[in-house]
Amino acid sequence: MVINMCAFVLIFFNVVTMSSFIQLEREALLNTGWWKNNISDHCKWDGIHCNSDGFISGINLIHHGIKGDLSKFNFSSFAKLQSLNLGSNHLTGTIPPQIGALSTLTFLNLGSNHLTGGIPSEIGNLKNLTVLHLDRNNLMGPIPSILGHDIKGDLSKFNFSRLQSLNLGANHLSGTISPQIGALSTLTFLNLGTNNLTGAIPPEIGNLRNLTVLYLDKNNLMGPIPPTLGQLTNLEIPTLYSNQLTGMLPQQLGNLKNLYLFYAYDNGLNGSIPSTLGQLTNLELLFLYSNQLTGAIPPEIGNLRNLTVLSLYNNNLTGPIPSTLGQLTNLEELFLYSNQLTGMLPQQLGNLKNLKYFDAYDNSFNGSIPSTFGLLTNLEDLRLYSNQLTGMLPQELGNLRNLNAFDVNSNSLNGPIPSSFGHLANCLTRLDLSNNNINGTIPQELTQLTRLLYLDLSLNLLSGKIPFTIGGLFNLEILDLSNNQVGGLIPTELRNCSRLQTLALNNNFINGTIPHDRAFRITPTF
Repeated sequence: MVINMCAFVLIFFNVVTMSSFIQLEREALLNTGWWKNNISDHCKWDGIHCNSDGFISGINLIHHGIKGDLSKFNFSSFAKLQSLNLGSNHLTGTIPPQIGALSTLTFLNLGSNHLTGGIPSEIGNLKNLTVLHLDRNNLMGPIPSILGHDIKGDLSKFNFSRLQSLNLGANHLSGTISPQIGALSTLTFLNLGTNNLTGAIPPEIGNLRNLTVLYLDKNNLMGPIPPTLGQLTNLEIPTLYSNQLTGMLPQQLGNLKNLYLFYAYDNGLNGSIPSTLGQLTNLELLFLYSNQLTGAIPPEIGNLRNLTVLSLYNNNLTGPIPSTLGQLTNLEELFLYSNQLTGMLPQQLGNLKNLKYFDAYDNSFNGSIPSTFGLLTNLEDLRLYSNQLTGMLPQELGNLRNLNAFDVNSNSLNGPIPSSFGHLANCLTRLDLSNNNINGTIPQELTQLTRLLYLDLSLNLLSGKIPFTIGGLFNLEILDLSNNQVGGLIPTELRNCSRLQTLALNNNFINGTIPHDRAFRITPTF
């Protein structure tokens, strides 16, 4: 009987104790001011999840519009809390060090708020965390002890063996990335992008063999891309752009067979593009623009059959466009402008039936524009200006029924303007053929381009008269026919071009007077 009485007392004590703790949880919720409920059972409140014993195991108030600071939240009251999601709200103030009391927490999201100050080192006590998201705040200072920035520089006392997702992006964090980051071996997602981090990318980052996403973009990181990055064979998305990275692209990047994209633009990378990038057969987006890359475009790039965007502009690349690029039949955007590329435009580019944008201006390409370009029926933007192109404009360009802009100014093209350009009436808004050796008359078919906003035929050898049908270009804003051999009168039909802002007819053989219509209150030059 005595034993039964002791058991009863113990059970009664446990029930009272549990009830007391549960009541503390309820009061802690009320003190935040985030809930206003008439329901007595707080486990039924919005965003609250309780376990079978009645303790709160989860709080999810993402996108709930809550305000205030976290000092109102009594972290020590939630002994069984596993998930705390307060993301995408209007929280202000600092992250209190008391957050370290949530020893059972596995999921913490305070992202997309207005939190300030540093990340407290006490967050390192949350040894069960699998997800830690503090992104899109105004946090400052160094990355704390979870990445080895404690006083002793020793990560051993902080057990983050379960951390899978670490998101500290879009803050104002400073300092370097510690080599200790390599100890977070379970990470699959790491975002340190859009901060003020400096120093080198530590080679130890190559120890994160489970990583699939790596954001280091928009920092002030310096030095080379470590070759150990090639050890991250599960990596799908690395972004290294907008830093101050230098050195050569490592050959070892070719080991990353699961890459979906590789963004390393807007850095100071030099040397040649490794031929091993041709092994990245799952790659869809390759952005290496605005660096100091030299050498030729490797033919092995043609092996990237899933590539949709190839952006190599604003480098110092030399040599021809490899004909193997014609194998990239999924390619939609090809940007090669502002390099030192030479040679002829490959006929094989006509195989790129999905291509929408091809910009190769400001290079030294020679030869003629391939007639196979007429096969690029999805093309919307074709800019080949400031090269050394010769020959005639192919009639086949009239097949590009989606073409919005065509610019080949400052080349050495000759022959007449193709009459087939009239077929582009439903799409073309910009046509620039200026500064070439184009001759013949202005074809009447050109005046069928009723969507045209910009027409520049200046600095050529055009003759004949301005077609009276030019008045049909009623959307035209800029018309430049200067520096040709055009004669005759100014067509009065130009009065129909009521949106015209610039009219340049100087250095021709035009005679007569300027019409006095209201439409001619612009100031043309002769």
